[in-house]
Amino acid sequence: MELARGSGRGHMFCRGLCRGNHTAVFRPTSFLNKCAVCKNMSMICIAGKNRIAVDSAEYVLSLVGPSRVCVLTTGTDTGIDMWQPSLKKWAETHGVPVVPIEALYSIEDLVFCSLEFDHIIAPAKFKTSRLFNVHFSLLPEYKGSFT
Repeated sequence: MELARGSGRGHMFCRGLCRGNHTAVFRPTSFLNKCAVCKNMSMICIAGKNRIAVDSAEYVLSLVGPSRVCVLTTGTDTGIDMWQPSLKKWAETHGVPVVPIEALYSIEDLVFCSLEFDHIIAPAKFKTSRLFNVHFSLLPEYKGSFT
């Protein structure tokens, strides 16, 4: 299903994740696919914990493969599944690198998705502006452990 049409050459691209200056047709999962013209693709980092982070990482991995995915785990993730699955364990099982946040600051082609990540990030430290923080409650009333 086509969602929008850009101007220009009309080729399929990854909707802002590609470093090329292309415009094209945007389809539901095209924002995670390689650009058909220049083959560039961003690194996608899933930062967080629990089922939401594991399911999101699994989905992204199925679309782009392990060479373009990394995870940033919380300080409480021991790598053992409890009543919620461990993102660290999932990453190790699927060959996805677990990286420290400092390793992400210098990546220009980064898409950073925070899903129940337990630290406040400093956007100014990143070379990218594609930082997404998903909350499951209203802010600021229900922040942190009150979600």
